[in-house]
Amino acid sequence: MLRFIQEVNTTTRSCALWDLEEDTEYIVHVQAISIQGQSPASEPVLFKTPREAEKMTSKNKDEVTMKEMGRSQQLQTGEVLIIVVVLFMWAGVIVLFCRQYDIIKDNEPNNNKEKAKSASETSTPEHQGGGLLRSKI
Repeated sequence: MLRFIQEVNTTTRSCALWDLEEDTEYIVHVQAISIQGQSPASEPVLFKTPREAEKMTSKNKDEVTMKEMGRSQQLQTGEVLIIVVVLFMWAGVIVLFCRQYDIIKDNEPNNNKEKAKSASETSTPEHQGGGLLRSKI
């Protein structure tokens, strides 16, 4: 049986092989694949899985995995902390923007009214007859 394992987690330097049969020989090749292409395969690593009686005295068969999960949990905690800090910063930016927008919005209608008044005063022609319409003489 041939299986390919594609490891995408670049923060760890190990890979766990799951569902291996006990008392069975396996051959492992390691090969890096990147944008530039594939590296040559490593020399084959030959190993044999132990029998149930040969396993370590640990009662937990996933002991190594639990250590990895502990490291992963610390990494996830750090990532969550970064995400929370970034979200709080964005919330602060949005609050500051809303305050500034309210200040600008409050000042803007007054400026428009003043501009409208001054524009209408200068653009309306004054007639000698006292009105805006022409009077017939």
